[in-house]
Amino acid sequence: VSPVPILKVMRLQAPDLSSPCSGSLGTPALPSPSLSLPDSFGVIHIGETFTAYLGILNPSSSHFISHLSVVAQLQTPSRKFTLPSRLDDSNSTTTDGDGGVTLAPLQDINAIVSKSLEEVGQHSLRVEVLYAPNSRTL
Repeated sequence: VSPVPILKVMRLQAPDLSSPCSGSLGTPALPSPSLSLPDSFGVIHIGETFTAYLGILNPSSSHFISHLSVVAQLQTPSRKFTLPSRLDDSNSTTTDGDGGVTLAPLQDINAIVSKSLEEVGQHSLRVEVLYAPNSRTL
């Protein structure tokens, strides 16, 4: 059985230490060793940059995943933008001849995508993970 990669997508943003903490009745948050995650992606304004982290994991303990590539698109009310990403090869991934990468068993790879927002309205992030089954095992 060929493994199916697992995809994680997270919006990256700087923490806002001046906003009220949940249940604090509007008192400003004090710097502390722990930060809480926002309840939603929040609001982003024209001119700001949307940045997201994409993580792909090979969950198999014995099978490789080959020809892996990631395509991320930001959909605005009127256009689609393909977001270029450079897959992070710091985890000793190997590059396939066709530009994809091969993930060893239990290995992950990361990418960061970003786009300056130039249009008002709802934006959607679409991420595709393309790969080929690989019969190679450990």
